[in-house]
Amino acid sequence: MRILSFSDAGVEKFMKRLIGRTDVEDALQRLDRLTQEETRLTMAETLAVAHSIKDSASRSAQLLIYTNNVSRHAAKQPQRS
Repeated sequence: MRILSFSDAGVEKFMKRLIGRTDVEDALQRLDRLTQEETRLTMAETLAVAHSIKDSASRSAQLLIYTNNVSRHAAKQPQRS
């Protein structure tokens, strides 16, 4: 016959629930959920910033190409006196 001790995980968990001592476990679970949500929000914001930087770089490149083309076109025009 085996005598259960409080060191057995199942018994300890049962006793905690029996006497309502799950406040620490509940707080840790809430903290874990909040941490996961914060991670998802941080990833979403980082992705939005990355897209914004990419779009700005693309617009800058297009403007540079346009300006270069305008400069070349102006250089080919004969000078008026």
